[in-house]
Amino acid sequence: MKIKNIVFDIGNVLFAYNPEKIVDILIPGSIYKKEYIENLFSASIWTEKLDRGLVTDSEVEAELAGSVDFNPQKVKDLHFLYKNWVYHLDVIKKSKEIFLKLYEQQYPLYILSNFQDKPFDKLIEKESFLKVARGIVVSAKINMAKPDKQIYSYLLEKFNLKAEESLFIDDKIENIEACKNAGMKGIVFTTPDKLLKELKLFDINLN
Repeated sequence: MKIKNIVFDIGNVLFAYNPEKIVDILIPGSIYKKEYIENLFSASIWTEKLDRGLVTDSEVEAELAGSVDFNPQKVKDLHFLYKNWVYHLDVIKKSKEIFLKLYEQQYPLYILSNFQDKPFDKLIEKESFLKVARGIVVSAKINMAKPDKQIYSYLLEKFNLKAEESLFIDDKIENIEACKNAGMKGIVFTTPDKLLKELKLFDINLN
């Protein structure tokens, strides 16, 4: 069946997500870089709570403070990273070009991303090209996350999409396997050039 709808992930598909680089930019030369990554970006609070919208800002800040034994400098740095990390996601230029070419060819575009609530709002204001998407599902706003089956059902039902006509592009194999279990088609993203080749397998030619 012909693909009519194309769904994009955000991190490491449209934007490069690199915690080490983020820390280097926001707190250059910090001797605590590894600790900050472990206690924020790699911590369970990030994927299990923030991405699912299960904690408030004050709860996050309290948990971060406890993770570094309330050391004043470390607490200050972690809060600064938490508030500003989203401004340092780099657009993957060729992915953006593909996204916009698909839009120009009148493919309805959608976004399905495990992403924090307020940071996503900041991102879409900063990177307005995302607004061409016909529909957006952000995990923290609906308290669901990939690869849970419910989030794919939510996407399809909310925007009245037929699963077999919808193609999902994500960098994680488990998320693509889950979308296929929901009846969608999927591409595991590695590079923009490979994506162009794989789109052709679905009769989507942008050259």
